[in-house]
Amino acid sequence: MASQLLSFIHRSNFAFASLVIIVSLILSISGVHADSATWAIDADGSWSNDGSWSAPYPQGANEIATFGPLISGPRQVRIDDTEIPIGGIVFQSSHSYTITGGDIVFPSGSPGTLTVDESSSAAQIIAVPLVLERNLTIDQQASALLRLEGPISGAFQLQKTAPARCCSRAQTATAGKRSSMPEPYFWPTITPSAPARLS
Repeated sequence: MASQLLSFIHRSNFAFASLVIIVSLILSISGVHADSATWAIDADGSWSNDGSWSAPYPQGANEIATFGPLISGPRQVRIDDTEIPIGGIVFQSSHSYTITGGDIVFPSGSPGTLTVDESSSAAQIIAVPLVLERNLTIDQQASALLRLEGPISGAFQLQKTAPARCCSRAQTATAGKRSSMPEPYFWPTITPSAPARLS
């Protein structure tokens, strides 16, 4: 009886281990990551440092990077890699985050979203190049301010879910044209019915 029980347990453990391996392989092949991550330190830091996040640092078309209310003052997050692919970025803080360093790429097939919610009373600053391999939707509360201080490339559109304050030092994005501006230029024309095409 005991030997039969041990044999059953052994077979059950083997089946469970096999299932775990199969699921892991499927997730690896499909490029799906288990979880997105939230900035988890009240300090400046490197994007590619796992210790700065609530989970392994976010990268990939299916990942969302959230910069939440943990910080007690302005903080800088540096992208040490040449570029980081990401599906979306969410700001949820009354203090400013500034992202510096390498490019942020929104890959084809990603959600392609920048979200600034109502708790973000300070300007949220992305001071790196944005590479659009798909349309980028800016979902922003009317009281929030998003500053895009790097160049934006890619023959795709910036779209907003509602009129709000968004500005860029790199180029205007009205009437389908780009031009250099010495100071931040506000984009009042980026609305759901009038997206700005960067091409």
